[in-house]
Amino acid sequence: MVGTAHQRMATDAAAGGLLGAGWGVLARIFMRCLATEPAFSWSATLAILGLSAVLGAGLGAVRGARRRGGRRWWLAVPVPGLLLFAGPGALLLPALAAGLVAGRVGGRWVRRAVVVAGAAGALALLGVSGAAGPVSDPYVLDPPGPVALVPGLVLFAVAALLVGLGASTWTGPWVTPPQPPAPTEEAELTRSRDDARR
Repeated sequence: MVGTAHQRMATDAAAGGLLGAGWGVLARIFMRCLATEPAFSWSATLAILGLSAVLGAGLGAVRGARRRGGRRWWLAVPVPGLLLFAGPGALLLPALAAGLVAGRVGGRWVRRAVVVAGAAGALALLGVSGAAGPVSDPYVLDPPGPVALVPGLVLFAVAALLVGLGASTWTGPWVTPPQPPAPTEEAELTRSRDDARR
């Protein structure tokens, strides 16, 4: 039974890793749409995809542990993936923070509203950083025009929502592992009789 639980948690982690890598591809696309001078390199692309996969796998492992009454130390597994939010990824911090809060509040609609508010905050931060004018970072520049801007903003909003939803699984409620049933009086009497016969 324990082996089956570990297999399911490994499956959750693997699925999370694949979803995280897919999110990394989405992030690369919206970066391309929003940057006027996209200076992409294989090393940066692989770093984004790798960190996204690590974060996704960590969140998948936490989700599996949380649903199956695993130990709380699993909460530390996604931490290395937070490097994704350094540098230009900091634009998504409002979505991350909202997701972490959403996992702790009650009610499905309240959680969704918090996640949406976090995505809106990330979009506002993106707008403020774009309004500041061109800077040295290739991902925070004046957008190239409406043809690429609109898809870029839509993809950024989707990515922010996904960050919030993922983060909400990190702080969600933890399942208490089932406790063995307390022995009944009849079972205690039977056990004492068996002990007396020995």
